[in-house]
Amino acid sequence: MTIFDEILEGVEHRFCLRHLYYKNKFGGGVVIRDLMMGAAKATFYQAWEKMGELKKINHDAYNWLLQIPRKSWCKHEFSMYPRCDVLMNNLYESFNS
Repeated sequence: MTIFDEILEGVEHRFCLRHLYYKNKFGGGVVIRDLMMGAAKATFYQAWEKMGELKKINHDAYNWLLQIPRKSWCKHEFSMYPRCDVLMNNLYESFNS
């Protein structure tokens, strides 16, 4: 359990897709970005499975994404409680500047 989970127990946490893309250490440019974006925007599981194309292009990047809980970055796994399906959140950047 992380400190984040301990302090904010029960609060849903999502990752910014743009930051996930920049954190990936596999390169790939636009191709990997577009496949990640398509998988994240999928509103049902069958469309998310198209991310298998990423496995053909870069197996390591595919495995890295699978280690991140889908409920934190994929629309089809988001809960309906927050009533928000934003994938890229730049609120922190605008607040900090």
